[in-house]
Amino acid sequence: MKRLFCVLFSTFLLLCGCSTTQNRLLTEQYLFHIGELDGVESLLMFNVTDGETTFVCFDPLCLHTQSSECPFALIDYFAIEDDLLYYRRIHYNDTVFPEWYLCTYNLVTMKTKHIATVETTGKSGFAFFYQGMYCEECISVENIPYYLTVDMTSGDIREYMELPVLPEEKVKPTDHYRVFDGQLLDSSGQILLDKVDYYIPCGDIMICYVKDETPEYIGFCETTGREIYNPYDGNIYILFSDSGRIAEVQTNEYLMTDASLVGNYIVVSYGGFIDNLGESLWSTAGRLVIDLDSYEIVKYPKIVE
Repeated sequence: MKRLFCVLFSTFLLLCGCSTTQNRLLTEQYLFHIGELDGVESLLMFNVTDGETTFVCFDPLCLHTQSSECPFALIDYFAIEDDLLYYRRIHYNDTVFPEWYLCTYNLVTMKTKHIATVETTGKSGFAFFYQGMYCEECISVENIPYYLTVDMTSGDIREYMELPVLPEEKVKPTDHYRVFDGQLLDSSGQILLDKVDYYIPCGDIMICYVKDETPEYIGFCETTGREIYNPYDGNIYILFSDSGRIAEVQTNEYLMTDASLVGNYIVVSYGGFIDNLGESLWSTAGRLVIDLDSYEIVKYPKIVE
């Protein structure tokens, strides 16, 4: 089973008065994600050192809503490139249809900037940020597809009948490795790892999830009269692309659903197995923080025995 995941990157600046050097050290501690906190959905940050999740908006009086003029209110998509966080959020006005605000957030100076406003009507939903550009697929009133791009520096908006040619992506160290038919291969085709269920490139490393051949036995359900097994009992393997070294991290009962590299840590979102009257259900239950030096695993939220 293969899945496509967006790789989330991490950075954050804690205090306005911090020096640039200090700020860049702080960026090694936080994972950005969109989620709900205190009943409000916004752009959040997860601290890998203590598991605390807080709002990226640092205003203690902000309600993180459009009415409170929070710069991250109703955010629905973002991407991080170097020191800039590009994001899109919905803005409701006096018209029938809302607008999309395209903005940037400087991860060093903590300054937000509104770059452009585009309509939400006639859009297919397919959109992405790439090397300082925003691109989305649109449908005209004549039902003809076209593409809209926004330069996230100048705010220049253009329309194309075909997908515009974008700058080539830089070659990453993990590009020299690939997964084919469940096998992790190097550039020469040598098999480095077998039975890979799915994988996620993160910077200079590649994270692979390998299921155990024998699923973990959970128990017998008297309601259904069936034996219950954990179908996704497995472990995580970390490939270091600079050396080709592979390290195994035993996670056992956790199903990896997403992973990101944050400083010297890997943050793994996991799903927990739930026995609901004999049915196998999965839910995103928390995160595992893996130290790349010691391979120590800390689970969040922490469970008090």
